[in-house]
Amino acid sequence: EEPLFVCVPREPPPDGTPAPANVPDLDGARLDFAEKYLDRVGAGHDTSGGGTFGIIDRGNWTVCTTTPAGGTPLPPDTDVKLFVEHSC
Repeated sequence: EEPLFVCVPREPPPDGTPAPANVPDLDGARLDFAEKYLDRVGAGHDTSGGGTFGIIDRGNWTVCTTTPAGGTPLPPDTDVKLFVEHSC
């Protein structure tokens, strides 16, 4: 399993900064890292999955896929939906 390594600014973008033009490829990333990355680049996100008890520890979940898919254009005002499982 390969870890997700990305370079992001230390601070979130200022209000009004547009989200990235393309959805980042987050398949296989830990949920907590994927959410922090999307927050820092200014992309909205929502999570689906988590089983019966929901998501308690975000570091114990893996992003299996996203909608829109990684690498595809991110339409304006669209959130990235993260589908998670304990392992994909």
